[in-house]
Amino acid sequence: MISVFVLLVATHDGEFWPFSIFPMFSKAGQPWQRIVIRKVEAAPSNDYYALDELPGFPIALDAYGVEAIDVADFVRHTTHWTPQRLQALSHLLQSRPSSQQWLVMRVDGQKTIDGIRIQAVPLLLFNDSSVFEVTP
Repeated sequence: MISVFVLLVATHDGEFWPFSIFPMFSKAGQPWQRIVIRKVEAAPSNDYYALDELPGFPIALDAYGVEAIDVADFVRHTTHWTPQRLQALSHLLQSRPSSQQWLVMRVDGQKTIDGIRIQAVPLLLFNDSSVFEVTP
């Protein structure tokens, strides 16, 4: 019995191994982030938005030949937007029509005593041929 415990739990940071590979089990109750890209007419007017108040219209990146997971990972793992990082993201989204403005937002969610709190924070705005930060 101890060998089963060691094999399935102790070697996986205290999590039962089959559950540790599924985020719905291993990350349950922890804060989370997602990245959303919206087509907008103007720069955002708020520092953050509720989920049902997001500006513009959602963008389906696969329609532009872009892997959403690549963009999401790139944005989520960038803490400081250097000119090189902005250029790299512009290159990743190069199929964006130049006539459209795209707003990149980080959606933060977390469990609270009252339920779940979700808010979207504008990060970057792509317009014409440039990209700039819109976060305060």
